[in-house]
Amino acid sequence: MAKVSHIAQQRRIARIFWSSPFGGLEEERELLTKIYWPRLAHMCQKAGYEYAPVDMRWGITSDHSKEALTIEICLRELDRSDMIVGFFGQRYGWHGSKDEMLQKTFDYALATFPFIADYRDRSVTELEYLHGHLNNPGARAASFFFRDKAYDDKKLKEYEKSGDERNARKFRPTSDGPNAAEHLNDLKQRVIATKDKCLAIHPNYATPSEGARLMFETVHSFLETFLKPQRALSGPEAERLEHHAFLLQKLGMGGMYIGGEGYLEAVDNHVLHDRDGYKNKHLLIVGEPGSGKTCLLGNWIIKHQERFPDDIVAYHMVGCSSSSTSVKNMLQRLCNDVEDALFDRDDLPEAERVYSAKGKEEIRELQQTLNVLVTKATKQKLRVVIVVDALDMLEKAGKTMKTLYWLPKFPPDTTHLVLSTLTSDTANIQELVQQREFDQLPMIPLSEDLQSEITKAMLIVRGKELSSKQHDRVISCKQTENPLFLMILLKELCSFGSFFELDEFIDSLLAAQSVKDLFVKFLKRLEKDYNAVEKQDLVKEVSGLVTFIFFLSILLLFSPSCFHSSCVKRIRSK
Repeated sequence: MAKVSHIAQQRRIARIFWSSPFGGLEEERELLTKIYWPRLAHMCQKAGYEYAPVDMRWGITSDHSKEALTIEICLRELDRSDMIVGFFGQRYGWHGSKDEMLQKTFDYALATFPFIADYRDRSVTELEYLHGHLNNPGARAASFFFRDKAYDDKKLKEYEKSGDERNARKFRPTSDGPNAAEHLNDLKQRVIATKDKCLAIHPNYATPSEGARLMFETVHSFLETFLKPQRALSGPEAERLEHHAFLLQKLGMGGMYIGGEGYLEAVDNHVLHDRDGYKNKHLLIVGEPGSGKTCLLGNWIIKHQERFPDDIVAYHMVGCSSSSTSVKNMLQRLCNDVEDALFDRDDLPEAERVYSAKGKEEIRELQQTLNVLVTKATKQKLRVVIVVDALDMLEKAGKTMKTLYWLPKFPPDTTHLVLSTLTSDTANIQELVQQREFDQLPMIPLSEDLQSEITKAMLIVRGKELSSKQHDRVISCKQTENPLFLMILLKELCSFGSFFELDEFIDSLLAAQSVKDLFVKFLKRLEKDYNAVEKQDLVKEVSGLVTFIFFLSILLLFSPSCFHSSCVKRIRSK
């Protein structure tokens, strides 16, 4: 059995490199992109990982090609990947020792990847197979899939009969040169010889749909090994993992938080007593939908826990699950988190635990218990920080209940509260800022410089880059000042497969006037994609629902108020 490379817990990114020639394999790639990758992404997301498929169909710009960077970029992206999935039809791919442009790409990459000197007559795809697996079988998780020649022969005959030369070329082995079939067969035999070092090898899958399914099943099995918990979790542990996974998803695409240093410092100024600029007040973060409030809190929590592991940071991400909007559930979780932190430090017997042993259910009792636990912690000179994200999403109290009736009035010199809500949540803002004297931290729109930095960094995670003109079109759009709009746009671009149609697709996305409009475009695209596959109404099938919920969860990470009530009803009706 092949040695499977470990996906580092700290990175929280599962990066899979998909390697194939482009011609003749469009169906497999479309099925993967539209049906199977969203399932893998949903699977990773539930475990707190980001799924990053590296698909080079448009990741190499025209400028890169002119500068002979193709091989360098492909192999560099492969080095950053945890697994390679290779698949072939009967086309071998771009190769030729006399191809001047291709040889320039060899010349450029030789210094970094000297092994390619012996393969100057081979295709870029074969170089990926060599670097990703054959040069060191078993060092990286690998699986390979070859389509049955009978399928390609059938498609070639159909297109030749109809006079469609453009599509016929995709299935004609000699389209890539007189030695292409010989090179491909040689590569196939070398791969098959390493089958004991691979996760899977399928030498003759019958159709694109079968091939895409087999690839999905192999990658799903690979990821399942690393994403499942090492032991069965208790109810509170499972819920804590759910909130933690949600938080990790919010750290930014690829786990990068770009341009938020000022916000992080502002939160520190309300928590760290011994720093210049400390303010002895609780903090309320406010912003428009999609402005980055949750992203800020997620990154601050992670960074603070790394710097101050002895601090108790109890957090609740409202909206990460159906139960998370309940005030009672929130207080129960906060009590559990604080007590667990104390329990771990004091090594107390289970019988002496204040909260969990008694299992209090009433909100007033939970308030009192939280006060008792926090007081116990502060008496031990422990710093306690309570973070609640998205107050606006909490279930509304009855008309007779006071605003934020459930929130204890902790003195800021002993316990630190960091909360967030929408700018439209006037009742909570007035209560916290005017009555309880919280400081207020507003989230402002992204500057063009910051949009540019974010766009480049986020696309690099997926091994992609826009041309300078495409990049400028994106960051000059008013709507991309909103982090959520920009993130959705970038994720949609990463799922798009045609280099030649990319400009038109960018324009169609930028035509959306709001996050809601962009989301509606996504839904229309999703329905079109799924209904087109084998002419089945796949949006109503499980695969469509998984994808639909996955993308909704992306939106939930930023702002659950961004989408129409009809979308929510549609989910509830399933």
